[in-house]
Amino acid sequence: MSISPDPPTQSKKPVIVYIGGCNVTQGGAERTHTQGIVNYLRKHADLYFIGGYDAGSQPVAVGLLPSREWFLPVSRGLIGKIRHELNVVALVERIIRETGCRVDFIYCRYRLLAMLSGVRLARRGMPQFIEYNDSATVQLQWGARSGLWRGPGKWLRSNPLTIALIRWTEAVLFRRAAGVIAITAPLRDYVRSLAPEVPVVAIGNGSDPMSVRPLDKTESRRQLGLDPEGRYFVHVGTLTCWDGLDRVLEAWAELDDHQSPARHLLIVGKGHDEEHLQRLAADLRITSVTFVGELTRSQALTYLGAADVGLLLKTIDEYGLSPIKLYEYMAAGRPIIASDIDDINIVGDLGIGATVPMPLEREALKETIRRFLSMSAEQLDAMGQRARDILCERFTWDKRGDQILGWVHENLP
Repeated sequence: MSISPDPPTQSKKPVIVYIGGCNVTQGGAERTHTQGIVNYLRKHADLYFIGGYDAGSQPVAVGLLPSREWFLPVSRGLIGKIRHELNVVALVERIIRETGCRVDFIYCRYRLLAMLSGVRLARRGMPQFIEYNDSATVQLQWGARSGLWRGPGKWLRSNPLTIALIRWTEAVLFRRAAGVIAITAPLRDYVRSLAPEVPVVAIGNGSDPMSVRPLDKTESRRQLGLDPEGRYFVHVGTLTCWDGLDRVLEAWAELDDHQSPARHLLIVGKGHDEEHLQRLAADLRITSVTFVGELTRSQALTYLGAADVGLLLKTIDEYGLSPIKLYEYMAAGRPIIASDIDDINIVGDLGIGATVPMPLEREALKETIRRFLSMSAEQLDAMGQRARDILCERFTWDKRGDQILGWVHENLP
């Protein structure tokens, strides 16, 4: 099928190719982030979107504004991912050939093997800006230490040679880029340590206050069959060994069950730590916790609407954090309890929640939860409204997109 260029317009927009992740159609933070950035770019550029999806499934709607988009199946394993990168290059070249467009730049979400496509595209004179979202090496090391991987898999993932190979690959990728957009200041500094000559900036994530709105707490609880007078704390997201929920449960078990208002912990999501957390809650004989499981986005937002406080507790602190849930909690108008980690510890500075010192300790968590239990509903609502007001003023996708696009134009070759 041929690729047709858009009809000429009065004002020349930049032409951008956005290359997404290997499974951009999956739910969760990656898709939400992709929606936010891509929909911003679509309003300000002639955009061509390329994303991957798991070859064992069917691609689903990502929720993008009308644009020219292609979804490439990605087979499991190393060979499948290598083939995907080569297909990406071929598709970019086809877009240019059939449309006659001159691509101003390529915006590429970080993928470790993007080194393969990045090198080839750089040789063809196409400026590429890398969006660096996460540290693969830290997650590998934490997974090995936590017992997530065992046997040969654990050795392979945590082996110093593997870590060194990943860092070498990242260095090659960054050095071929025209610039790197890191989502935290510590990640920016890490990129500089590998490629000091490459321009790099720290610009965090955001949220769309039009799609995430404060829901009526009474109505949300009625829909979910929850106590209208209770005090609900909620975690929304993947359940991993670095989410600190085991520490939360240990602190929760030591709180007084007879105080008023009655407290309840809602854990929304699934992940490799789910069974461990359920066993821990049973061993601690906690009755005031509900493991809700995986939900659609709209269902998860209903639980967030029913909650009084959002939990954002992490145990990884090497490279800071800019999780989507921070901004979605803010957009939903909910106070936040967060770990004292770079970027998410703004909740304390902004007066929209409280931070818990690192490393997370049971006593500190317990005292912080008690403080929120002692607040009135009016105090919590006022704190939540302040969170949303700040989000709308500083952390929308449009604000983030303006920062990114302005910085990219300053650093185009």
